[in-house]
This record gives sequence, C-alpha cells and structure tokens, in this order.
Amino acid sequence: MLLVGALLLVGIASTPVAYSTDGANGLLAAGVAAAIVLLAGIGALAVNEFCRSPEMVIPRVLGGMMLRMGVPLTAAMAIHYRGGPIAGAGFIYYLLAFYFVMLVVETIITLPTALHNTPATGETPEAS
Repeated sequence: MLLVGALLLVGIASTPVAYSTDGANGLLAAGVAAAIVLLAGIGALAVNEFCRSPEMVIPRVLGGMMLRMGVPLTAAMAIHYRGGPIAGAGFIYYLLAFYFVMLVVETIITLPTALHNTPATGETPEAS
C-alpha cells in the first residue's frame, strides 16, 4: 500500500510536467511508466513475502532483483526500440523517476523485515 501511495504521489507531481511538455502523449508515457514500475515492485514484494524462510534467501534476493530490474528494463528497451509517441514523450525519463521512488520505498518496506529475521548478536539461528 505504501508503494502504491508513493508512486501515486510522484504520478500526481509529474502530471503537470508530462502534460505541459507532450500533452496527452506525455500523460500516457508517465502512466505506462508508473504502471510498469508498480507491477515490478509488487512482484518483487510478493517474492519477498513468499520466500520468508532463511533457506530461501538466495531465491528471494535473485527473484526480487529479477522482477524489480528485469521488468522495467525489458519494457524500456522494447518501447525505446519500437519508438512511437510514448518513446518520443520521454518514457525513459518517467520510468527512471518512478523506478528510483519504487527502489527507495521498497527498501524501506523490506529492510525492517530483513533486520528482524537476522540475529543481532551475530550468532547462527541454530546456536540460539
């Protein structure tokens, strides 16, 4: 919910810029970029939630990273090379802005959970 709210705030803030620079195509580029980043962020959070056990650390990190980075990067390449009105309206710039916000918010969401799951004393879970 925090991720959706943060991206919504950035989307509202970017609306005047998108409309004043490229009109409806700018709004469409910003909306598509926000949707792609939101989809990637929710997918990464779902992987993080699904792989909670300590033995699932590697799949949690790799799966989350693949979704978090792979989906926006694939979309950016596809839209950039295809061209069209969305690419011309600055889709890449909106994607980067939304991606940065998603990365910060997702780190805030997952960091307390990661700190809670690891022992603070440096002991292994078996020794406790």
